[in-house]
Amino acid sequence: MIGGHAQFGDPNFALKLFSKMLLKPYAINPNSFTISCALMATTHLSSFHFGRQIHAYLFRHDFLHAKLHVSNCLTDMYGKCGDIQSARKVFDEMHERNNVSWPAMECKDRAQKP
Repeated sequence: MIGGHAQFGDPNFALKLFSKMLLKPYAINPNSFTISCALMATTHLSSFHFGRQIHAYLFRHDFLHAKLHVSNCLTDMYGKCGDIQSARKVFDEMHERNNVSWPAMECKDRAQKP
């Protein structure tokens, strides 16, 4: 449901669902797909603050290197929100990269150059 709203519906509602999911009495631990969808929603809204909160959640729950697509979404979110340094840091800390990782970072690097 979060993924559908993040990609094709209402990203605000997707983030509300994600937030409710983490709160008690529900307190459901999100999987990497759910986290990726929440990061997509933050990117669609250019919600840098919420994206950083999700990144902090990943850090606190030792989730950062679990899935490549989560790191790709973080890189994309930071780059599109204008924080090229954080995008680069996430990119540099990736244990592996794929055909999504490289072009995303190259676009961010080009956007930074005058």
